[in-house]
Amino acid sequence: LSHRADRISTGDLTVDLSMPSTNEIGKLATSLSTMVDSLKASHKRTLEINASLERAVRERTDELRRKNRQIEAQSKKVMEASRLKSQFLANMSHELRTPLNAVLALSEILGNETSGPLNDDQMKQVSIINRSGKSLLRLINDVLDMAKIEAGRMNLNPERFTAFDVLEEVTSITSTLASEK
Repeated sequence: LSHRADRISTGDLTVDLSMPSTNEIGKLATSLSTMVDSLKASHKRTLEINASLERAVRERTDELRRKNRQIEAQSKKVMEASRLKSQFLANMSHELRTPLNAVLALSEILGNETSGPLNDDQMKQVSIINRSGKSLLRLINDVLDMAKIEAGRMNLNPERFTAFDVLEEVTSITSTLASEK
């Protein structure tokens, strides 16, 4: 019984503990056999739990891989959308700048009275056209600059300006429209 107990203590749960004796050693063998059966059941439950945990880990890993693939696909779509936006802005800037530069050039020609004299109202309107065109050109440039900043191709250079000049420009642009209404 001592030899069998030593084998059990080293992890060998296959030891046969059946002893026909009803004396104290037989009772010890029966108790030891009950303990071994309990150990076998615990070991079996541990193996089942381990298998279940391994399955859960595999499932979770597969789920994370699927989600990572989805995130990568979304990231590629976002990058493509950003590229298309930048391309659109570049194309539109050219399409907007060309006619706007023509408007500015013509307003300057009119303002210089090359084609003939203008009355005060006409001169004021030509001046508003010119300022508005320049303002629109600055806005287009600002939009393009923002696209360049987003793309990391431009550094910001903060500049000081006076609010009075901005308000004066806005007032001159909108006063004509307001008086028409």
